[in-house]
Amino acid sequence: MYGRLELVSRQLELLGLTHRLSYSTMLDELAGGDSVEPLRTLADILEPVKGYARVSSGKKYTQQTPLNRLVDAAEPESMCAREFAGLVDQMDRRQIREWLMRWRENDAALEPALAKSFLLAEVKPLSADLSAVAAIGLEALDAIESGRPKPRAWLDQQRAILEAAGKPRAELLLMLVPSIEKLATAAAGPI
Repeated sequence: MYGRLELVSRQLELLGLTHRLSYSTMLDELAGGDSVEPLRTLADILEPVKGYARVSSGKKYTQQTPLNRLVDAAEPESMCAREFAGLVDQMDRRQIREWLMRWRENDAALEPALAKSFLLAEVKPLSADLSAVAAIGLEALDAIESGRPKPRAWLDQQRAILEAAGKPRAELLLMLVPSIEKLATAAAGPI
């Protein structure tokens, strides 16, 4: 289904529809003149909260509420997270490592934009979580590749961090968490 969805989306673009343009435009505006790539790296792995969780978040929305936050720009489903989950299922270690290294370093690259923008201030914890979660994934991948399983206490500690990172922040969800938990579980070996 997702392959077909991407194909139809490309066909619509060829016909002149601009249904994906607002994502890039909003990210450009949120970046405020800084490089948009670190912000896109974070945004690509986020999804807005599901159901009515956004309405019940305590924030009051009206017709005059500006829709200019990262949650307003985020895609309803993270294709990047879906692709990464496929890589984890296939255990494509090279590509997994490339993604994890990129995500681990992204917080430092995004820091200048986060410091300048009041609209991005609310996603600082998400950026830090992405870096921490990617570091857990890299540690798990190292254990898998070395053939030395991590102890059960390590797994319990990482699961606590992942559970905290999986909770909504700024009405956004970090969709990388389930895949990293799968890597961490694999790194601990048979339980």
